[in-house]
Amino acid sequence: MTDATQRSQRFTDKESVENLEGVPTGFLAYPVYLWRVAQDGTPLERVDRRAREFVLRPRNIPADEVIRAVVRAAPERLDMVRRGWAYLRRRHNTEAVPLAVGLANDGLVELTVAANRANISVLGTISGWQPTPLIQDLLDQNLALNAQVRETTTAHAAAAAAALRNAGLKCDTSSLLAAIDTATARPRTNTRIVATLTAAAEALSRGDIYAGRRAFSQRHFDDSKEIDVDQILADAGVSNDIRQQLGVYRYGTIDIAGPITVTSREDPDATACLRGLPGPWSLPADLERLSLTCNGAVLLVIENKDPAQHLSRTRPDVAVWYLSGYSGPTQLQMLKELATTARETIAITDADAHGVMIASQVLSAVKDARIADLGTHPHKPRKRLMDKAAAAALLGELIGDETAPSSLREFARSVMIRGYDVEQDDMTDAALDLLLPQEGLPTELSNS
Repeated sequence: MTDATQRSQRFTDKESVENLEGVPTGFLAYPVYLWRVAQDGTPLERVDRRAREFVLRPRNIPADEVIRAVVRAAPERLDMVRRGWAYLRRRHNTEAVPLAVGLANDGLVELTVAANRANISVLGTISGWQPTPLIQDLLDQNLALNAQVRETTTAHAAAAAAALRNAGLKCDTSSLLAAIDTATARPRTNTRIVATLTAAAEALSRGDIYAGRRAFSQRHFDDSKEIDVDQILADAGVSNDIRQQLGVYRYGTIDIAGPITVTSREDPDATACLRGLPGPWSLPADLERLSLTCNGAVLLVIENKDPAQHLSRTRPDVAVWYLSGYSGPTQLQMLKELATTARETIAITDADAHGVMIASQVLSAVKDARIADLGTHPHKPRKRLMDKAAAAALLGELIGDETAPSSLREFARSVMIRGYDVEQDDMTDAALDLLLPQEGLPTELSNS
């Protein structure tokens, strides 16, 4: 046999096999063999004695009109086919096989299933799929259309960037221009991201201001919840100043109560004191516009909402900062500034692994804050044991870090030794009475 006839190729038999265990109901299994082929691809001789794999097809293959109707009703299934079996298996885990069988049953794919080498009468596992001819045509059409859309979107972005460069704006637009350059330079341009950056550049050039993120999404994507423009711009590296100027910046919030005075940095006559107003009250986390002072009161940093609400009503002598979990850098900076006006700062969190890490954030902002370990106060042990492995993974490095504050390391060690979580909701009031007996309002406020 000449070299020209030594090529091999897999061919699917035209006849299905019977009595193969594991074939889904309503499907037929067609064996796949390796053949030696001539240079022009003509099969010459079958190499295999046993099938290498099987192709599964529905016994009753849907008509093209039915398949098109399926795609129109659920376009996400076409995208599922495009992404492939490996993606489906990673994304859907135990549901991957029934989803794949459903795609095949609806005529979108032909499943490839490995042969079981140990038992030829039992079907193996799914190894992949091949789009049916109609679906492959639709995928090719979408690919061509997407390429055209990317080309148009990229050109539009380039024009918007050029206009922004020539707009002569006083603000620094370099971060937005850099984001457009980066997004359009990628081989597979994300058209949604580019379209968002383009709309932002055009709006900035025109001087448009949006009434928030949803207004931007509604105007440019016909749905107020279609995109999160602030998240997209932030991920692309666009500065806070540009996002604020567009009106789409998502200000975080701070939640405070007690004898705290809030003052506008832009208008010092605009002040409000929260003394005597049960809270906590939510304000934008805005370092540039708001300044806060405790007026010399004790500042209590609380992790959970119920205790924060309770203390704002029962302890008017303390300023309350409600955390609601982990904080961002702006919130921590505002906490830091507020703490400089306090007599003392006390952090009360859940006595669990995450509570330790939240307390760590507080200490990063207020280095002399006192940590209240509720587990050292009388309490009723929780029935449910904590996940010690997860807690150790979170706290192990901190406990061994000799540069960490000793109070924080001791808090972490206590949590691990106890072996159960102590939640603050039923503990804060009693613990605070021991930590900080009621002393009435600070002199500055009682005389105001």
